[in-house]
Amino acid sequence: MLQIKNLKFKFNNEIFQYSLTANHGEILSILGKSGAGKSTLLNLINGLLEPMEGEIIFDGQNITMLRPHERPVSTLFQQDNLFNHLSNYKNIALGISSKLKLSNNQHKELHMMAQRLGIEKLLNKKPGQLSGGQQQRVAIARCLLRETKILLLDEPFASLEPSLRGNLLNLIKFLAKERNWIVFMVSHFPQDAEKISDTILFIHDREILLNGRTSKILNNTTNQHLANYLDNYK
Repeated sequence: MLQIKNLKFKFNNEIFQYSLTANHGEILSILGKSGAGKSTLLNLINGLLEPMEGEIIFDGQNITMLRPHERPVSTLFQQDNLFNHLSNYKNIALGISSKLKLSNNQHKELHMMAQRLGIEKLLNKKPGQLSGGQQQRVAIARCLLRETKILLLDEPFASLEPSLRGNLLNLIKFLAKERNWIVFMVSHFPQDAEKISDTILFIHDREILLNGRTSKILNNTTNQHLANYLDNYK
């Protein structure tokens, strides 16, 4: 279980504040306008930002002050962050071993993930030889192969065509349930949230305004802020 207790962060004299609980195997979609505080929440969880107060508790351990690499967290950003001097195989392998030393089983798992993502024939090439969508799939493969229990997705599929985005969403949902991950997904597509999430967090003015089951939030007709947001995607 992940518990975020009265977490506060200050930027440009504005206070961001969050409290929530997430269970293993749960997929939480984060919706809200640009600048509302969606990515800030993710960066507090992964340790890229330091809160001014509050706690982050994961399975009974306080991880609030742990450095990013010490946390059980993988983050996938909209930008792929690949190493252009390495092959795509090595870029993905870094998700398993920083020394690029893989066991036979890990090597097989890497190829299986590459096959699932349709990039198996691209493993010997370098990122600069790929299209933007192909590069993003390499980054996705690397992220999904990390052995962490919390997966943070910061709009990684925004630039992908709808059919590919749908396939990747299905894969995320399958892996989250199979491996008991906690997944947070920032998205500007409510239909993506409806497709895979158990819970929706609607962030407005730097705090979680609504937190509930997906169907209940998307069918909420009483909150004007949410209604205005959803109207933009009809």
